Amino acid sequence: MIYFFVAACFSAVCVYVCFGRKFFAVFQQCAYRCGEFFGALKKECKNEIEYLSTYSLTFFVYSLVFSPLFALDDVLFSTVFFLGTFAFALGVFLKNRPVKKVRITARFARMTFVSVLLFVLSTVGFCYVGYLVVGYDIPLCLILSASITVDALTLPFFICAGCGAWLPYDRLTFAKSVKRCKRKLDGLPGLIRIGITGSYGKTSVKNILEKMLSVKYRVVATPLSYNTPLGICKAAEKINAETEIFIAEMGARKPGDIKELCNIVRPDVGIITGICGQHLETFLSVENVKSTKNELIAALPLDGYAFFSADSAGSRELFEKCGLSKCLAGASGGEVFVESVEEREDGTHIAMNIGGKAYSFTTELRGRANAGNICLAAAVALKTGISPERIVVAAERLKPSPHRLEVIRANGVIIIDDSYNANVESVKAAAEVLGCFKGKKYVVTPGVVEGGASAGKINADVGEILSRVADEIIAVGFNSADIAEGADKGADKGTYKRTAVVEANNIEEAKTILNAKLKKGDAVLFLNDIPDRYGA
Repeated sequence: MIYFFVAACFSAVCVYVCFGRKFFAVFQQCAYRCGEFFGALKKECKNEIEYLSTYSLTFFVYSLVFSPLFALDDVLFSTVFFLGTFAFALGVFLKNRPVKKVRITARFARMTFVSVLLFVLSTVGFCYVGYLVVGYDIPLCLILSASITVDALTLPFFICAGCGAWLPYDRLTFAKSVKRCKRKLDGLPGLIRIGITGSYGKTSVKNILEKMLSVKYRVVATPLSYNTPLGICKAAEKINAETEIFIAEMGARKPGDIKELCNIVRPDVGIITGICGQHLETFLSVENVKSTKNELIAALPLDGYAFFSADSAGSRELFEKCGLSKCLAGASGGEVFVESVEEREDGTHIAMNIGGKAYSFTTELRGRANAGNICLAAAVALKTGISPERIVVAAERLKPSPHRLEVIRANGVIIIDDSYNANVESVKAAAEVLGCFKGKKYVVTPGVVEGGASAGKINADVGEILSRVADEIIAVGFNSADIAEGADKGADKGTYKRTAVVEANNIEEAKTILNAKLKKGDAVLFLNDIPDRYGA
């Protein structure tokens, strides 16, 4: 009997590890939010759920068929059951590898421990209760099989339960971090606080602005894409009495998120980059996106200063409504604007008007969109007292942010890494960069991931844009059909040549297809990240 329960424990752990790894990856990508997690499961994890269902059905049938062959608590059955469970789950583990590794954080470790414990206890408890209720009237193998089946099919709930168990602790820790951050910022009254938000471009503008302001000031900026409350609080730990400017990138997934961040930072300067239909699965509409981004402007003091991108219709709309001191800048116009942009293989050549005077320079930052980002950052730097000449010198030294139109040359192949994120506007910029290279041009992309109800149209637009420059598109995941439809649209109109579209189930399959085609001199664009939930 003891051996039977040991086998139950090991089987439960095996199922959790091999199946739960994929679910945890999705859970992380959904920012540990159970509502978004279950939405992603229904839409994007059908294969994983099918594996679980197949597993459960297989072993339940196995138990029904072979239960007469085993003694009531036979060690043999326990061993065979465990080994069978292990073999099946291991097969899923090897076949269904996530594209990205799960980030092992303290929070992740806490959640995993609790959820695994609950899962195992549930399995063993179910077996024990079943044994007490039915005794020896039903073979123990059926009880074990039924318990594993029920727990396997409810695995996502155990993952959420692991998160919920630590929720009071996480909230307490969060409150302490926020309080500590506010106290520190309030203790530096001379500190200039700059908030940056937008649907796209905010990380790039932040990085550019940090480099430009650093020629004169001591600057601390949020690293990478740390744009959440905890990320900002973590970045603020680097601020000391000598810090003169704090730049905080502010991200949002729903209305009210920017207001929450502003309550922490209390910005003096606000910067709105591009606005589009990003995260529509949570925002539901572009109007909600605009109103959320405008929470930054609403949080500025009466003597605050607001900067807006001239390259976004949504940003220009907020500029017109803003009643504070304000500035419009970007590639297409404003107080700092681009006179010309030329994409070359060695970089982007920009002629920029700063303060009524033209300046020319070449930068490693690619695309007209980045030229607009430089304009926006330059406008802020100009207002803080940095000369146009020093701004240009800083612009010439700029390096691309990782995974944002980053050009890499490897084995004679040009790789354009724009895998961080994607929207229709960024797709246009990426296509422009891809088009400046010679040789055959390939694109690997899942399309725009968070398009909500408009996902079909958005990804059809993506396909049409890419087909203008690409010789072949390798579309990954459930947006493939929409991308292919859009790619055919332009060709049907006779506007440009027909682009081949190959559909791949997952990134590994896409890489296999690509590697068989690539030759020296070719260029490949990796557009948007491929989340783990795209793996088939």
